Amino acid sequence: MGKKIPQDIELNLDNFKIKPSPHVNILGIIFDQHLTFKKDIENTVSKCQGLVMILRKCVKSLPKELLKLLYIGIIRSKLEYANSIKASVSKTHLHKLEVVQKICVRIITNSPRDAHSDPLIVSLGLDALEARRKKHIVKYVKRCLSNKFHPNFHNIFRLNSDGKLDTDIKTRIASGKRRFGVIGQKFYNESI
Repeated sequence: MGKKIPQDIELNLDNFKIKPSPHVNILGIIFDQHLTFKKDIENTVSKCQGLVMILRKCVKSLPKELLKLLYIGIIRSKLEYANSIKASVSKTHLHKLEVVQKICVRIITNSPRDAHSDPLIVSLGLDALEARRKKHIVKYVKRCLSNKFHPNFHNIFRLNSDGKLDTDIKTRIASGKRRFGVIGQKFYNESI
């Protein structure tokens, strides 16, 4: 194994200093050095909290259906941004996103803060974010199987005779279980 790179290293290119950062923002997703997405999820929750306050102020003037559309269009779209990348994130971090949805559902239905949210989610015809995330991954896996995805993904999965997926990806460490091939296989096989 090689030597660790010091945390305070700097690169000089044409008198421009480049310093390492513990996280980087690419296309609105904050990647951290360990791919936990903790900062990204905290940032998403923070943005959504302001939008939740707007939703709360609209309760008195908008009907339930418009509040639901407002939630789906503005808040849920932020909660679900890059869902397929975040599928491997720890449940602790993903739960923070679910909490935002539960708060919104209580606001839309004008229910008390301590009301159980699952029946409210069903009554509005919504799915839990986790269920939507899994459906999204399964859709991507099906596209991989039909070669309608990037060519690098065409041979990741194989269908067995029983209709379940198999993959050649073998993981030795815990972070390997976060790979798309492993998670995609798991979610697809659960969906059958």
